[in-house]
Amino acid sequence: MKTAKKRDVIKKIHQLDKEDIKYAIKKIDEIGIPEKHKARKYALIYNGKEYPVKYVVSIAGERKFGEQLPTRKYTPKDVIPHLKKFGFEIKKLDDKEDNTPNKEEQIYKVTLYALLSVKVRSFSMVPQEPERLGSL
Repeated sequence: MKTAKKRDVIKKIHQLDKEDIKYAIKKIDEIGIPEKHKARKYALIYNGKEYPVKYVVSIAGERKFGEQLPTRKYTPKDVIPHLKKFGFEIKKLDDKEDNTPNKEEQIYKVTLYALLSVKVRSFSMVPQEPERLGSL
């Protein structure tokens, strides 16, 4: 499977059935989810738990083809319609889980830093680093 082409992997994905997907979910419950396979944008919801869609499909390949499908050869959007066809719920995950400040917050912090820097210079003091302004 190392030299598999994307179209070949997609064909295999379309050969997976609902039982293959349930097998993968059960196996993931047993072995866990490696950090590199954690869901980033989409998750399959099953019995109230979230599973990374690409990893589920990869593991399902073990049951059907005897080996995991290479996750680099497909995107979540390649597999989501197939999963939905079997009645699985798919959830779009919040893109802001990493708590990265949005553009408005960044502009506010830079502006605040600039204003404080000007104020502090007028009093001959050293301004704080911009990273420390996040606690204000």
